[in-house]
Amino acid sequence: MPIPLVQCFMASSIVSHWGLGFKNIDKKYKNVFLLTDQKNAVSHMYYSPELNLLATASVDGYICLYTLPLCKLIRVLKVPCDNISYVMLSDSPLPVIIAICEGKSENDEIYVYSINGNLYLKKEEIYRMSNPLLVKSINSSDYLACVGEDNIYILSIPDLIIQVTVDKEFEIYSMCFSEDNKLLYAINKKGTEIMVIKVEKEKTKLNR
Repeated sequence: MPIPLVQCFMASSIVSHWGLGFKNIDKKYKNVFLLTDQKNAVSHMYYSPELNLLATASVDGYICLYTLPLCKLIRVLKVPCDNISYVMLSDSPLPVIIAICEGKSENDEIYVYSINGNLYLKKEEIYRMSNPLLVKSINSSDYLACVGEDNIYILSIPDLIIQVTVDKEFEIYSMCFSEDNKLLYAINKKGTEIMVIKVEKEKTKLNR
């Protein structure tokens, strides 16, 4: 019987994983898996239900990739940076691993790897990136939304081409997408102001 959901906790370099879901699930599916493959502190993790994979990232630039529900380690990647701030998994249009690092220059670095561990792309363009968010767009391709120092960006996956750039009207505390994934909501810390941004560019109509 598969585990329908997962929940994780990070504690230093150890990640605890267990299954949640059915009320009458057998006790053996509630086993805690201690993932001790990271040698330094875990900085971020990401679960992809589409790929049925769990990724953990560490402060020394390593990514560990696990299959679920048994948490089998299938890949270890070394990203050429000192600290991975965020790790994400996308399945559309290509299955990829996305690592966001603190860059050596003022801009942050984004690395895109294939699931097999091959480097697909590196991008160093967005200054002081925060609040990255992955979403499935209406055209079945994934997008990456993030906040820079002065702007909110929406980038295509896996090529990291900036599709939308919007000036920040206030400091962004959190972001989320609408149920149909057509709109991005950016919220301030007090929850009193919300920016509403279209995920995709408007298509230009040609006059005939």
